[in-house]
Order: sequence, then structure tokens, then C-alpha cells
Amino acid sequence: MLLSTIFYHTPFDLTSIFKPFLTIALTEVLINVNLKEKTSQRENYSAEEVRELLNLSYTDNLTGLYNRHFLEKEAKIIDRQTSQSNFEYAILMADIDFFKQYNDSLGHLAGDEALKKIAGIIKNSVRKQDKVFRFGGEEFLILLPETSPEKARQIAERIRNSVARNIELSLTISIGIGHFPQNGKSFHEVLKAADNALYQAKNKGRNTVCLLKV
Repeated sequence: MLLSTIFYHTPFDLTSIFKPFLTIALTEVLINVNLKEKTSQRENYSAEEVRELLNLSYTDNLTGLYNRHFLEKEAKIIDRQTSQSNFEYAILMADIDFFKQYNDSLGHLAGDEALKKIAGIIKNSVRKQDKVFRFGGEEFLILLPETSPEKARQIAERIRNSVARNIELSLTISIGIGHFPQNGKSFHEVLKAADNALYQAKNKGRNTVCLLKV
């Protein structure tokens, strides 16, 4: 069960149960958000404040998407699920085409705004059960649970089309798809397959979707 799910859906207060772990986690979070002056009072946080701070540690500051730190935790959970059941999923790796030129031409503030807009477009293009991560720079990772290769392609095309049709941005994205169990036996193997598929999409002229064939 995901940590975020526990905090939002468990009807009782878990602060006392996880207090030893939260003390360490909160120290790290408080340093990251420049709240060092409250470190000595971290044990007095309410359950709501704990949830807010934990959310900050798992999200990207610019886009509000999940970050790499949370992705690593998800990867471990998914590998456990796939070892215990017939669970299939897909990973989409999306990269903004010619983003460096966009940044160099319009400036980093415009680049940041573009990243935020594309993050919003992606979130609005996926299903409720899907998770969107900022993987780094202009790369995004979309995790699609219980998804066939064909359905993953449909979702990827929807994302690609939504970005391409946005007149304000004048940007496109390329997307690579990796699928479990078709393209690997672990999360990181599927991730590598998605990255290889993204490389193929770039080589095919960009603004395209590519799924690795077995």
C-alpha cells in the first residue's frame, strides 16, 4: 500500500505509529523547504502538517508532479506486486522536443512556464489511476497500471496530440513505451525499454510515439 494512500484513507491517526520514521523524514523535508528554525519542534506537528510535509518531499517544486524520490519507492512496490500476481503495466517516457532551443530563444522563465503547462496537459490526459512524474529536466514519466501495450499507445497518442495542439506552447513531445511483462522482468528493465523506445521516437523525427517490439 502506498504511503500517500495510508495517510489519506486510514481512519485513525498514524502519527504515533510512524513517529520514529517521521522524525527523520521531517528533518530532511524541513531543511529542503528552508524551515530549519522549526526542526526542534518537529515532534509537535499535527497529522495534517505531517501529510503536507510528506507531500512536499515527494513532489517536484516546479510542476507539482511526483519526483524521482517517490518513483523509486513506487518501483519497489511494483516489483513486489508483479512477483506475487499477474500484474501488467506500462511506462511512458516523454521528452519535450528541441527544449534547449526553446529555452535559449525565450529564456528560462518561459521554459519553466512551458514545463508547468505540459505537466498539466499530461495530468489531464491520463486516467485517475495513472501517476505522472517529472523524471528530470524536460523528461516526464507516466506510470500506467493494469494497461496493455495497445492501451498504453492510445494514452501516449492522446498526450502527444494534446501537447501538439496547444497553440500557446508551439512545442511537441516524443514518447517511448515500455511494457511489463513484454519488455522486461523488473521495473528498471521496463524503464530502460521505455527510454530506448523514446530514443527511437527521436530518431524517427520527433513528435511521435514508439513502442519497442519484442
